[in-house]
Amino acid sequence: MIFIGILGLSVSLEAQRFPHEFWHEGKVVLLEGDTLFGDIKYDLERDVIQLRRGADIMEAFSARKILFFEIFDETISQYRLFFALPFAISSNYKAPVFFEVLFEGKLTLLNRESIQIQNVTYYDPRFSRYYHDPFMRGMNYPVLVYNFYFLNEKGQIAEFSKKKRDLYRIMRNRQQDIKAYIKKERLKVDRIDHLIKITRYYNSLITPN
Repeated sequence: MIFIGILGLSVSLEAQRFPHEFWHEGKVVLLEGDTLFGDIKYDLERDVIQLRRGADIMEAFSARKILFFEIFDETISQYRLFFALPFAISSNYKAPVFFEVLFEGKLTLLNRESIQIQNVTYYDPRFSRYYHDPFMRGMNYPVLVYNFYFLNEKGQIAEFSKKKRDLYRIMRNRQQDIKAYIKKERLKVDRIDHLIKITRYYNSLITPN
């Protein structure tokens, strides 16, 4: 029975589809000011979207031509907002790339999805985490990974390593408050829902009522 259960979980991973593989109802606002409505399929790794308007019109746009786009993601029953923001591709070159806005404030939390090959056994939606099984080494699957970034008021974007010390550095002007809050609420800084909660709390500390 245990083997059958593990086999079922493994098959479900192989058959898993990711949010970027679906068409989502939404809208696109171009840099030129035009607003287009239709079905959207996005690719954050290539920073392009496809827009399907009706049965006959199919268009593709790169991040260079878009201000933002918004979708209703039926896989999680939520609206999602993506902005094209200048980001350092190399040490001396910036280009627009898509970031999802998870929380907007003086310190804004951003996300970029990517697909990585990992050794996993099953996914627990309660905690938005994939769990590894040391007894199933060598069985690799594509996994949806969230890569977090923080945008400050100066327009600077910093990648977050998902480690507490990095978070305390980013939020250093309220470091002790954040430490106490994380401990009190038993929060994990690598969980998307917890990180949104921490960012919201930090903004409440630095934003006058």
